[in-house]
Amino acid sequence: MRGRAWLVLVVILAVVAVFAAKEAIKERPAATMRGADSRPQEAAPGAPAHPSAEGKPEGPLPGSKLAECLKSGRPTMADFGKGWCQPCKMMVPVLERAASDYSGKANIVFVDMEQYDDLARMFRISVMPTQIFFDAKGHEVTRHIGYMSGEDIDSQIARLGVRK
Repeated sequence: MRGRAWLVLVVILAVVAVFAAKEAIKERPAATMRGADSRPQEAAPGAPAHPSAEGKPEGPLPGSKLAECLKSGRPTMADFGKGWCQPCKMMVPVLERAASDYSGKANIVFVDMEQYDDLARMFRISVMPTQIFFDAKGHEVTRHIGYMSGEDIDSQIARLGVRK
């Protein structure tokens, strides 16, 4: 009987630990990539959804635009990540530059996996950041896991037939 009591106690403690972890995650402030969610909803998590007042692209398109990008007739690069991930943070200036360089030629999309977890599941993203390159017809061509340099992005987009 004594062994059974210990087993019940361990199970109860495990259940309490799971609930405590869930509450801690809920209470954690949503981390975002460098001000991405501070913009109006249509431009949120950063992007050349439309040019700024100066006519410059604002950064990568938000993940909510991925479906329309894949139907746009342009190659698309989708970067899946989370704001608190260090390699994802390192990707911010790379994505902003790529979005500017390829504005009107290719789509650069940042998919915040905390905000668009359904897309992360749909594309079976298990490591972040993950970049997926799609051809002009919206078919996946290749993917890369981890930080990706601007030069490597340029190379992959060139393979899709797009030059700066």
